[in-house]
Amino acid sequence: MEQSKKFFPLLLCSVLFTLTLSFVCFAGSWKQDAKGYWYQNDDGSYPKNTWQWIDADGDHIASCYYFDAEGYCLLNQKTPDGYLVNSSGEWIFDELYFPATKIVNTPNVDANVLPYLAASIHYGMFDPFNEKNSFSVDFTEKQPTAEQTNLILTVLSSPYYVESNFPDFAAKYLRAVRSDGEKAIALDWDSYRQVLEDLLGLDVSDKAWESTIKGGENYNLINKDTAVFGVGDFGAEEPYFNTESIIFEDGKWIVKGKFAFVFIEGGARKYSYRIVAEENPHSIFGHLTVQKLKVTKE
Repeated sequence: MEQSKKFFPLLLCSVLFTLTLSFVCFAGSWKQDAKGYWYQNDDGSYPKNTWQWIDADGDHIASCYYFDAEGYCLLNQKTPDGYLVNSSGEWIFDELYFPATKIVNTPNVDANVLPYLAASIHYGMFDPFNEKNSFSVDFTEKQPTAEQTNLILTVLSSPYYVESNFPDFAAKYLRAVRSDGEKAIALDWDSYRQVLEDLLGLDVSDKAWESTIKGGENYNLINKDTAVFGVGDFGAEEPYFNTESIIFEDGKWIVKGKFAFVFIEGGARKYSYRIVAEENPHSIFGHLTVQKLKVTKE
């Protein structure tokens, strides 16, 4: 895979919109009168001239709605800032016509990282330009190849988004690596091993580090003991993704939904995913360690 090719060639405006919206999800209830619907927060206030993430039924899945100057939810139209909402008022991705979501109120963990992890791990293991890339993997039984492991890390380590998606990971390992101040995730052997244990529960061998980090093509070395991930065009943009259902049982989070890649050359690839992650208080990836992932091309 060539380093000059962007991993996620998407329409960036919608991605930036996703990142600028607050993760705060207000409690309250929907109200209706002859003019339409509005949302009353628990303190009696209601949103006006703004977007708001709302999980009205307590299923941990919030959708995003736009409210006009009078506080009414816009339905089935473009918002003043140019985004599309469906007949239920949910913000949707124009090209894909499925709603954006956030996972909220998951105590002890940040389960909202799981849809992004599903898309990123899939990308690291299979090039989405390949038509035949539906797959199922159980990391508790089968370890990915060293090349796949490092491609996954490269995607996750994009300096454009690592601070937003994985603040603990960024705080610990993101630093300036070049004279011009460019930042990247920098890992030595010990930190590389710890990161992969946090992320996928992998027991990485010295041989994998020696043969792939110091001999592969998808990395850059600071010195003989430290490699950087996420530099150049790798991971420059994010996939579109959403969540359709969440189950928590026996210390595991099971999340299902969809993600998609929209290519600069035109067209889109859509997938359904099911990701299983175990709670891990030591993990810097939302206090979760991914165990299983199933991806089906639609």
